[in-house]
Amino acid sequence: MHEPWLLAKPVSTRRRASEVGCNWKAVLGVFKEYCHLKYVHPGSLGQIYRPPDAADATRGAYASQFGVTDGAGALLASQQDHVLPTMPGLDGR
Repeated sequence: MHEPWLLAKPVSTRRRASEVGCNWKAVLGVFKEYCHLKYVHPGSLGQIYRPPDAADATRGAYASQFGVTDGAGALLASQQDHVLPTMPGLDGR
């Protein structure tokens, strides 16, 4: 399922470390599940995210789900002019 994405080739160009004074499960839950964004953040991120597909079938302790954004999901709607180009091999779903 993830083979065409060439995940071994991308490299990090910068790193930012943050210390968050809360339960780590809460932070991961918010940033890994974007279903709530159109309701909690309707004027910023909610404009970008579409409803996700059903969860993919996986083996082991993994989860995978595909979702579509109108632009880059990591940027606010007002910042979409800063989107990086699409990686080769990421065509289609």
